[in-house]
Amino acid sequence: MRNGKNIHVTFETATVIRVILLVVVTILGLMFLSKIIQPLILIVVSFFLAIGLNPIVSWIASIFKSQNRVLATGIAYSLVIGFLIAFFSFVFPPLVKQTVDFVKEIPQTLQTLKNEDGTVKTLVDRYNLQEEV
Repeated sequence: MRNGKNIHVTFETATVIRVILLVVVTILGLMFLSKIIQPLILIVVSFFLAIGLNPIVSWIASIFKSQNRVLATGIAYSLVIGFLIAFFSFVFPPLVKQTVDFVKEIPQTLQTLKNEDGTVKTLVDRYNLQEEV
């Protein structure tokens, strides 16, 4: 009620049907998109791999007399997979060791932070977090 007058709002049937159809089409579109998202991700990743590996594949293919791109692509992918395996074999062992060391030192670090006078101790005391720490 505005200024003592009633306001009446009317909707045409066509407008209601349009809104319902729009909602149904949106829901169906989102369901369809959720079904095809994984194949789309694979297509996009393979597209970027093809673009990224094209120079090395062309170079490897130029080495062969027959200019065989299938063989050159196989060699390039094998090199990439070999590089990734070597990279992860060098990265994971130190990462695991450092994580284990970090987890072992957490209790001592917390005790040190609780006992020493510093910013962390001030925050713990201010907000009464002694039990949680």
